[in-house]
Amino acid sequence: MPYRSIVVIVSLVLSVPAAAQCLPTAGLPVALANRDEALSAPVALGFTFPMAGAVGGPFTHAVVGTNGVVFLTTGSAATDASPAQHGSVAELRGQSGASPRLAPFWSDLWDAFFPGVDWSVTIDTAVPGRCAIVWRDCCEWPLDAPPVSFGLELFDSGAVAFAYGACDTGSYFLDAVVGVSVGNAIADTGPLDLSSAAASGTGLAYEVFAPGTFDLAYRTISFVPAGLGYRVTTSCQQAPASHASVGEGCYAHSDSLYQFFADASAAATALSGQSMQLLPTGSGYTVAWGGATFDPPSTPIVLPLTDDGEVSYVPSSPLPTPWGPAASLRVHENGVVSLGSAPQTFPGSVRYQPTPSAMLGAAAPAFWSWHDFRVDEPGSGLIKAEEKVVGADTMLYLTWDAVENYAEPELANPSSLQFQLNLRTGAVAIVWLTIDADASSQFGSAHLVGVSPAGPSPDGGSLVLATALPVRTTAAMFPLQLDADPAPVSTPTAGTLVTFTTSNLSEAAPGFGVYVGVHAIGFGPAPGVDLAGFGAPNCRAYLASLDIVTGMLPITPTTAITFFVPPGVPAGLEFWSQSICLVVPQSLPNGANAAGMTTSNGVHSIVAPF
Repeated sequence: MPYRSIVVIVSLVLSVPAAAQCLPTAGLPVALANRDEALSAPVALGFTFPMAGAVGGPFTHAVVGTNGVVFLTTGSAATDASPAQHGSVAELRGQSGASPRLAPFWSDLWDAFFPGVDWSVTIDTAVPGRCAIVWRDCCEWPLDAPPVSFGLELFDSGAVAFAYGACDTGSYFLDAVVGVSVGNAIADTGPLDLSSAAASGTGLAYEVFAPGTFDLAYRTISFVPAGLGYRVTTSCQQAPASHASVGEGCYAHSDSLYQFFADASAAATALSGQSMQLLPTGSGYTVAWGGATFDPPSTPIVLPLTDDGEVSYVPSSPLPTPWGPAASLRVHENGVVSLGSAPQTFPGSVRYQPTPSAMLGAAAPAFWSWHDFRVDEPGSGLIKAEEKVVGADTMLYLTWDAVENYAEPELANPSSLQFQLNLRTGAVAIVWLTIDADASSQFGSAHLVGVSPAGPSPDGGSLVLATALPVRTTAAMFPLQLDADPAPVSTPTAGTLVTFTTSNLSEAAPGFGVYVGVHAIGFGPAPGVDLAGFGAPNCRAYLASLDIVTGMLPITPTTAITFFVPPGVPAGLEFWSQSICLVVPQSLPNGANAAGMTTSNGVHSIVAPF
């Protein structure tokens, strides 16, 4: 697009003043023994920090914790400060004699192995009368994502400021405590709303955020001394340049099938005494509800499984599957039987917490009755393997024989289920004899049952298997997908070349080997208008207008175009983009669609100077 064109467009929108980045600049690394449950030695602030009502001040040193908290001292170790404290009102108040504490985001944080992020805790005392401590890309244990970034500034006036970058806590398990406290078992005066002007008449000012409720991202919270308490103010900051996906593309045809139960009580009601059968049919399975019965073990072998572990099992003959014969299986203690000799993966999750995304992205094909079992609990039954000749068939039975489930507190609550694999025909059944209903486990008690090929797979959604079956799984079709990178940063002197990548294009005609499409940018959104009236049902429009249109004619299902955001674009300018793939009408799976096109998700872009 010519530079002149975008300048004309920019001139038509209101200029939004640029704002400074919320987080302080990173300083030198804080010396920590490890990156989880650690406290630093006392670090000099470079000045004396007054704190009205605190015992033992003014303070000269900070003890920095990986869990998003700082304890103030005069150079000695902090009192009532444990690296394993995870943030609560009681811990913020402290015990009698406890050191003052400042908590910009006190939770159970650690150095997760999240791709593309680099955990750090830094301190900067270069500016006289100011000390800045910044935590970047920390995650809540045991998750790998999403990371949170936040900072703390102390000033020689006694003022404190908390600043936040991205802080998406929607998948976290624990509360986050935010606030300041003089410690020493100060009385609890109740929480404040830190997102609005507030005041505390004592040396305790705080708010507790349940998972998913954190509303301070990209904000700065200032605690200004006022007598024995604080006056709390919030300043809203301009968000950084960004791209955000809007809605979804069409069409998704999943080669997986599943039902997700959020807790054990729902699973027990739906599964106990039930079964599901999978009959190989071409490239997938015909899946039916019911018809199989539990076969009690007679002379099995016990599989040497430990909690959350898995072992290999080699059947007497390969199991026929739609993806080829499986000469080796992997049996996972948590109710997963996967094909092949490689350990199963659980991307984006942990082995004991079922999630649809982990199943759909798992590296090995598998049959799933995924739940957090505990075979090593005292009194638990065992997981057993046994082959039996039944008429012309050789059956492999993998049985969870009264295996315990986690509970809080622990109690006797076994479940019994069985995978039945026909080594001659490839037919598979899962039989649930009894599924425990206790949902008290601190780790969650979800169940996920189904079948998946080697990932990734499109998400067809959780089905109610008892009523949705029979269903035939088919070859996968992923919806048209649009992504953008890097963020559209525009400063007075520099712009950004943004790459828009369109993937999962369908061939213009089956076997033709050419893909045809367009990419469009508009300066107004559409609320996902269904294009059924144009002959493309369940495909949606996320643009109000097609202001800039670029043709695409690649020879692969993934292609990229570029768009230059020039210098001098006002902060806050928004634009939307979407891709369209053109095909022979009704040539897509299931005959979709008469218009001969698919549409991608939308991308909402915001220009900013950082």
